[in-house]
Amino acid sequence: METTRRKLTIGRPVLLFATGLVVGGLAWTYLRPQALYPPPAFVAFYDEQTTAALGQVPGTTQARFYFAANAPGDKRAVVAPADVNGRHVPESGSTKFRLYRSLSGSRATVDLLDETHAEALVKQSRYGTSGPWSIDCPMSQLLRMLDVPQCNGVCIAVQTLTDGSYTFQLIPVKLANGKATVVGASGDAVTGMPCPTFCAYPQEFYLHRRP
Repeated sequence: METTRRKLTIGRPVLLFATGLVVGGLAWTYLRPQALYPPPAFVAFYDEQTTAALGQVPGTTQARFYFAANAPGDKRAVVAPADVNGRHVPESGSTKFRLYRSLSGSRATVDLLDETHAEALVKQSRYGTSGPWSIDCPMSQLLRMLDVPQCNGVCIAVQTLTDGSYTFQLIPVKLANGKATVVGASGDAVTGMPCPTFCAYPQEFYLHRRP
């Protein structure tokens, strides 16, 4: 009897240990962070001053980001303020579009384009075999992103959708020494609904959908 009891006592910890390994393995599988696939491709950065200035244009409720490319292989973005009805908002009498150019220190350099040049650039832009697209982001969301600790800019990244089309993901970043570092949690990033797949306003309100 004593021998039998001792064998059972020794076997129980082994069984519990084995069970713990299985349960622990399953828990790690479900709880570990899941990587984005494919990862987003960074194409533009807008610093805090440029981003906040969009919301200071009277009548602005949202920012519209367009994919833009000056040449094959180029990947950038253009942004302009828009109102509650989806129209681009004039600044000092004319509509202005900010084309990302480069990073310098903690600032993002942008080129200001008028509507004619911005429309021509966006319409001829290509990303692989895809034509241009745009997303609208409420200014309240952009300003909330700038409140993320250490954030002083917004990254514009291309994200691939399940149907193979593209959209923009907006990510809070810290700009310093000409480089960008992602900050905040995954929930602080925003993925937009892309137009022309999802367009809330008449086609003439979008640069890339005009005849």
